[in-house]
Amino acid sequence: MSYLNFEEQVETLTGLTITEQTRPGHADLTQFIRDGILDVITTTIKIDPMKANLFTREQTITGDKDFPINSGEVIAVFRADGTSADNLYPASQVPIQDKYLITDPTSLKYRSKLFPAWYFEGKNIRIRPTPSGSTIDKAIIHFIDWEQYDAQYDDTTIGAETHELQTNVEVAANGLFTTKNAAGDGNENHSFQRGERVYLDYFTDDVAGDGSGIGSGDIADSSLLNGTYGVIDTTDWTSTTFRLKNFSNTYPAFDGIVESSKPVFPKRYERLVMIYAGIRILNAFLADMNLFSHFQDLVSDIDNIDEPEFPDGVGPGGNAAGPGYPDELGEITFPTRKPTFVPPTFQDIAVDAGMGADSLINIGESSEDFWADLKDLIEDDEDEIGELQINKIRTIISGYSETLKSRLSRFNTQFEIYKADLDAFTREYVSQVSVLQKNVDAEVSAQIASSGDDVKTYQTEVSQYGVEVQRYNAEVQAAIAVFNTEVGSMQADYKWKTERMMELKQEYAQSWSKMTELSQKPQKEEEPRRRRRRRR
Repeated sequence: MSYLNFEEQVETLTGLTITEQTRPGHADLTQFIRDGILDVITTTIKIDPMKANLFTREQTITGDKDFPINSGEVIAVFRADGTSADNLYPASQVPIQDKYLITDPTSLKYRSKLFPAWYFEGKNIRIRPTPSGSTIDKAIIHFIDWEQYDAQYDDTTIGAETHELQTNVEVAANGLFTTKNAAGDGNENHSFQRGERVYLDYFTDDVAGDGSGIGSGDIADSSLLNGTYGVIDTTDWTSTTFRLKNFSNTYPAFDGIVESSKPVFPKRYERLVMIYAGIRILNAFLADMNLFSHFQDLVSDIDNIDEPEFPDGVGPGGNAAGPGYPDELGEITFPTRKPTFVPPTFQDIAVDAGMGADSLINIGESSEDFWADLKDLIEDDEDEIGELQINKIRTIISGYSETLKSRLSRFNTQFEIYKADLDAFTREYVSQVSVLQKNVDAEVSAQIASSGDDVKTYQTEVSQYGVEVQRYNAEVQAAIAVFNTEVGSMQADYKWKTERMMELKQEYAQSWSKMTELSQKPQKEEEPRRRRRRRR
């Protein structure tokens, strides 16, 4: 039977495509899976402490060696009585303040092999009386080891289902472990997994680093590596080689034993881990949906639309009012009510919408300050792309569009008046020019004819200006329409993913609720019987 890997399972739950390049991506998913493992284990134990043994691993301790409990979760500790390896007595936890009293035979807090104790010293567990190197004087710890349940996005199971004792292991001075065959003349495959916790023992150091054999004066009888623990790193991991996290050694060593014991994560809890990871993935995706960036893209698109410019011309006396024409026609009144079209700015619209009333937007500051403050104002809600944020942006867009329409309407009115004035001027110009041309010499007549061409050109440019204003408005409105479509699609996508995240949250919560009910049910059934017995 083949199983979907964790990435495929989460994609099925969320409807997202997760890759190395996406945000969130593979690294995020791996972290969320690991967080989910932690949450599932701790929640299960909180609901029903009796289920802690589902997630524990067992470790035998001989001697007073450092053994860190990174999770801080010790479920049970036992110590042999010194006469038989099978005579195990439970040890109870004591505060570190008692560490000297429990070893003092004259103290009331003294602990014996039949009444052992343990305590934390930093992350390391200490068992008293101290276990010796023999099996009849050993100690056994049942604890939760987070690193034993390491998982990545492309895994299909949480934790390895193996217990391995690998003999004849060498480690180079650079920290690279190599598994060798029994003869030592070739490599041998191992089954250690990334993130797996291992125990080192029986190594001998090659002090000279020359590969000389046992019996040489350069060989230490026992390596300092022996009795230590490590975690398989992800780097340089092959079927025959591996490294340990945060591991370093001074000399090469060989002929060692590497032992691992990794429990199987209960399969029935895996879906809860995937649901947890799915919730976190969706939350990260929603948080990364940046509506403001789309708004800025719209602003940039509008800024790149060419604004129409009113045609320039020189009238009587050098006034920048229209085309030039002979001074003899100076009694003709050239139109002076030039229409103006000024596109609105988003800064103005934000103020008009009341968004600058509380001084959250530095209207008078630089453009950068304005956009920074506007972004903060729009995104001041916990929901990165919630209804309030969408409404704020749409208020600005709607205000901009309506203001643009209003200014266009006002321009059209001014433009028609100006065109009428220009037409009246042209008619009077043509009438007077026809008379003037008959009474002037050839040179002046040529100037008048040229001036007439200028008037016609100017009329054409003015008409084209009106067309350009309409074109500008159409392009802006088209950009706004595209933005609204994108926002609508984005909003629908956000709504679906939010609803899906809430569904997963509900399923996650209901699963724990059912477990709580099941764990309490026997107790509830027992209560009436106890009360009945008391009435007798």
